[in-house]
Amino acid sequence: MLLRLSLLAALVTASAPASAQVYTAYMQGSPARNCYEGAMQVTAAREALRECDRAIVQADLSTHERAKSHINRGIILINIGHAESALIDFGRADSLDPDLMAESATNRAAALILLERYSEAVEAADYAVEAGTRSEANALYNRAVAFELLGDIRSAYLSYREAAAVAPEWSRPRDALARFQVHSLS
Repeated sequence: MLLRLSLLAALVTASAPASAQVYTAYMQGSPARNCYEGAMQVTAAREALRECDRAIVQADLSTHERAKSHINRGIILINIGHAESALIDFGRADSLDPDLMAESATNRAAALILLERYSEAVEAADYAVEAGTRSEANALYNRAVAFELLGDIRSAYLSYREAAAVAPEWSRPRDALARFQVHSLS
């Protein structure tokens, strides 16, 4: 149980950077910029959600930027424990801009893990990787967590290893790998 809780805690803190590379710069002080900044904070506040809400209804925001604001709001919702609501935002982002589906799938995997829907999380992470997410290491990490919680230790280990190879500077997959003991069968 302690391992499961620590994996979920690591997932929540890992979810914010998952899409950091997706988003472009917004005009300083705009609701869309404040929404983005809120998504990049691990301890997102209600104010960041309000900024996302403002950005989403902003008349001069492009469809693409509105979709990204939905993804950012979904990340914030994950970080405050509202995974079901996050899934709704990721779905809206997909409807608005199918080009962002790989990025929303990376974060969808995190939400699904929090909801203990591990098989679906693996599918979402697989889709993200296959579709070319810019946050490949995060998708692989989310997949590893889901595999581990499913009890598929071999697949979890391999996914953590892939995540570490894709992002060698990121300590989280390396830390997860350190928990494993690999024994040769020969």
